[in-house]
Amino acid sequence: MKEIELLFRIARGVRESIIERYPHGGGNAVVGRGPDGTPTFEIDAAAEDIARRILDENAPEMNVLSEETGLLDRGSDSTLIIDPIDGSHNAVSGIPLFSVSLAISRGSVGMVQHAVVADIVRGTTYHASLGLGAFRDGVPIHTREMVLEEATFSSYLSRFNMGANGSLLSLPNKGRYLGCVSLEMCLVAQGSLDLLAMLSRPPRMIDIAAGTLILKEAGGNTYGSQNGGKWGEYILTNEADDIDDLISLGDPSFAPRIFDLYRRKVDTEVGGE
Repeated sequence: MKEIELLFRIARGVRESIIERYPHGGGNAVVGRGPDGTPTFEIDAAAEDIARRILDENAPEMNVLSEETGLLDRGSDSTLIIDPIDGSHNAVSGIPLFSVSLAISRGSVGMVQHAVVADIVRGTTYHASLGLGAFRDGVPIHTREMVLEEATFSSYLSRFNMGANGSLLSLPNKGRYLGCVSLEMCLVAQGSLDLLAMLSRPPRMIDIAAGTLILKEAGGNTYGSQNGGKWGEYILTNEADDIDDLISLGDPSFAPRIFDLYRRKVDTEVGGE
C-alpha cells in the first residue's frame, strides 16, 4: 500500500468511527496524560486506538510519533506522526471544528513526505505529497496574494499569550480564533485565511507536521522566531522548545513586513523605540 493511501485509510477510519460514536462531540473524560502532560480525553484515546489498529494491520513495521503516547520506535526509516484529535477542546465542548492530522516522515521526523488533514465533522480532506502540490477533496488548492486591507488573520489565543499578539493582529481587516491549528493551516493553504499566528505558546511539532507540508505545497510557508524575534523558515523538529513564535503565511512575499512589525512590537515591550 502506498503511504498516502495508508494516511487516507487511517483518516477515513478515524472520522467514521468518531462521528458514529460522538456525533455531537463529547468524550470529555480525562483518561490519561500525554508525554508533555497534556490531558488525554476519551475521544482522543478512541481516535488513537482506531488509527493504531489500522496502521498495525497495514504497516506494522512503521514507527509512530503520537501526541497521546509519544514515540514508538520500531526501527523503521518511516514514521507516522499523528494527532488523533486536533482541536480536542472543541471536540469535547461540542464545537464542530476538529480534525485528525497525519503525516509520514522519512529519516528525520522533520522530513515529511506525505500529509493528510481530515475535518472530522465536515468530512473535507486535505492532502499533499512532497513536490506534488496540495489538494482539498482531490482538487488542487493554492494560497492567495495578501491584500492587507482585505486580509483575515487567525491566531492561537490563551491567557498565556493575549499580550503577545500586539501590533501584528491589529493589522488585518478581520481576525479569527478557531482552536484547530491543522485546519487553520489548511484554510491558509486554500486561500480562506491569509495568516495564522501562534505567539508565545507555539504548537507542538505533532500538531503542525501535516499542515506545514500542505501549506508549503499550496504556495505558502511557515516561519519560526528565536531569541526575541529572529525569524526564519520553520524546520520541523521534535524538540519541545526550539522556537518562541510561529507564523504560517499564505503569501511569503509579505513575510519581511510581518517580521518587521513583530520586531517593533518586541522592541516596544522591552523598552526600545
